Amino acid sequence: MDRRWIIWAAVAAAGVVALSFAASDSALAGAIAATRNTARFSALVFALALAVGAGRPVQLAAHQAELTLAFIVAHGIHYATVVGRAAIEPENRLRELSIEPLAVVTARFGLLALLPLTARA
Repeated sequence: MDRRWIIWAAVAAAGVVALSFAASDSALAGAIAATRNTARFSALVFALALAVGAGRPVQLAAHQAELTLAFIVAHGIHYATVVGRAAIEPENRLRELSIEPLAVVTARFGLLALLPLTARA
């Protein structure tokens, strides 16, 4: 397995977070921008992983499992920004102790945790 794809995704997603905070006026604005931008970056990595599943381009198709794992890393960093935003943003719904936010977070982490098991299938 070529781990460069996974490391690339982690470094790039961390760079997106750093740039989001650096370009913002406040911590809250930075957290909001980081959440939005890491979601977009994660979607780009997912689209790339999905596209190579069709076997094109051939050079990338050989790295489909690594690109899937790179998506998991990028999306994990996105989840970290969501938690960071919830810690900073006073009216964030994730701060509520109710069943709905708990169920949503648990389901999303569960789906993300299942992906590494199927990445090589």
